[in-house]
Amino acid sequence: MAPILTIIFQRSLDTGIVPKDWQHAIITTAFKKGPKSKPSNYRPISLTNIASKLMEHIIVSNTMDYFDTHNKIALSNTDSGQNTAVRLNSLASHRK
Repeated sequence: MAPILTIIFQRSLDTGIVPKDWQHAIITTAFKKGPKSKPSNYRPISLTNIASKLMEHIIVSNTMDYFDTHNKIALSNTDSGQNTAVRLNSLASHRK
């Protein structure tokens, strides 16, 4: 499975085109706490393709490692416990 994903990832990076299946998500809700009858006790989540999540994680990890290793930006407020979106937002905020 890994060799196939490697080919797909590389082709996507080379062409700048992401497979169509990776561009869609199923939006659903996840219960937080409190009465289940209150809509405010739910949060939206998006279920995306696992291959796209893996590629996103690889890109973010490599990008963060590069910037950290080369002292391009201070990443002290990002840690491995943060999700990808938070890490990307942190990276993007340093570019402004």
